[in-house]
Amino acid sequence: MFSTLKDFLLNVWRFLAYFVMDLILHVVYRAGSIGSENIPKSGGVFIASNHLSGMDIPIIPYFAVSRFSSRKFYSPGKEELFRFLPAALLFKSLRAFPIKRKSRDVAGMQRIIDLVKDNIVVIYPEGTRSRDGILKPGQPGMGRLIYESKVNVVPTLVINTNRLFKGKLPNFSQRMYVVFGKPLNLEPYFSREGTKDNFRQIVKYLMDEIAKLKEEYRHLDSMPHISSEKPGGQEQGNSDA
Repeated sequence: MFSTLKDFLLNVWRFLAYFVMDLILHVVYRAGSIGSENIPKSGGVFIASNHLSGMDIPIIPYFAVSRFSSRKFYSPGKEELFRFLPAALLFKSLRAFPIKRKSRDVAGMQRIIDLVKDNIVVIYPEGTRSRDGILKPGQPGMGRLIYESKVNVVPTLVINTNRLFKGKLPNFSQRMYVVFGKPLNLEPYFSREGTKDNFRQIVKYLMDEIAKLKEEYRHLDSMPHISSEKPGGQEQGNSDA
């Protein structure tokens, strides 16, 4: 009973909050999206995106889920974002929750697996923000998360969300975009053993697809970058969680 009421109130809040976001995203920053029709209409879905700024947390669900939808969308975020109480209340009201980045957050990873069974959950396979916009290698732990969940994965690209300010002043001339690619065909990986090598191959495949989106839509990026580094590679010293 309480859970149903809570979900109803959060959906009502999302409906109302979207009107404020209409003003910020459409009027102020003239934000847009491409490919939202690629998001499966039912079942569990990972929205796997590159990560540029804290703006990614509200802008991705805004374009991924209709304000009239009862579908739930969850956004894990680094715990530092939740230390400022007003921001924490706002993020949590939009079904965001904190994740510890510098340790094996087993409980956080299990929560993501449980939530994505029937809902939409955003993940950032790079594991951290890219301040210069260049794609970082994917974390093999994200490959493991995808393997254990075995749900649809939509490669996603956010563009210019890290360029909303010039110094301390808002950059109103900057346009933001969210691009949703087609769901990945992961069946060949899901049919294999759950090994570290398989997890690395999953996240490499995912990062390669995000890199393709970045190249295809580089004309929308105000400061396009082409990295000499293979984005699907593995960072040294990363754990598998």
